[in-house]
Amino acid sequence: MAGHLSTVRPDDLLTPVALGASVAGEVHNVRGGGSLGEGADLCEAVRVALPVADFTLSRAGYAVLLVEAAVARGWSEEDNERVIPVVPGPRPAPAPVERPAAPVPAPRPSTGEAGR
Repeated sequence: MAGHLSTVRPDDLLTPVALGASVAGEVHNVRGGGSLGEGADLCEAVRVALPVADFTLSRAGYAVLLVEAAVARGWSEEDNERVIPVVPGPRPAPAPVERPAAPVPAPRPSTGEAGR
């Protein structure tokens, strides 16, 4: 969570929405990506364990508090990982494939009969 806050718009002020989204993203990752809404208790436990949110701090400033709190609880900085997965950009278009031209059918022979 600290890694995300310190690399994605680190100079922006921390907001309640950003903090809530980071907590939800972390719980989502820990639960293996499940989205059935069963992580509310875990989200609440994470919120209780977080340092008090000071919304006058930048996102990077709060990330420092997160790392300090994590280290105080026995975690190392290497345990940090991104909260929100990176969405890949659009794939490049495939290279055009040279295809042989379809044969043009010969004209129908004229029978000399009037149309039906």
